[in-house]
Amino acid sequence: MINQIPIIDVSAIYSGSECEKMELAEKINQAAVSTGVFYISGLDINVREVYEYSKLFHGMPIEYKERYAIGQNMRHAGYVPLSENGLYEDETYRRRYESFDISLDLDKSDLDCQSGNIFYGPINWPDIQGFRKTIYGYFQNMLEISKKTLNQKMLQNSGRVLDWLYKPGTNYSNVIY
Repeated sequence: MINQIPIIDVSAIYSGSECEKMELAEKINQAAVSTGVFYISGLDINVREVYEYSKLFHGMPIEYKERYAIGQNMRHAGYVPLSENGLYEDETYRRRYESFDISLDLDKSDLDCQSGNIFYGPINWPDIQGFRKTIYGYFQNMLEISKKTLNQKMLQNSGRVLDWLYKPGTNYSNVIY
């Protein structure tokens, strides 16, 4: 039984020494192994602003949100309504939340985008001023923390770096309200 969810200060990612980054990677590993979940503090982002943009988007009329629906293009990015069943066999029940799913926002000319991978390509962002900058900035920040901490742990354990982390097909996040 989990008595308390660990809170991990990740500020070492931005300016810490290699030793501090290794310690951070170990803390994240320990939390993932022992509790399976943890809170992150020390981010160089305004989480309240992310929440407010999410609240603003999800408070829009359904007709507005559907203009950005995930099913309108071949990308795995965009608005996911309450009523959507997932693409996978284990997603047989209707969602009890709505979200705006995000992945790498790449230009159509990018070779990975042209390859047909649904996780690559341009995102149809809502026309809310500041939404893309804030929400995608949050996504990029989380991605950077993931890359750095996972690579620190890989270096510590095997002496190798995971090159695929720098443009994976599974970089994906959603903003749920």
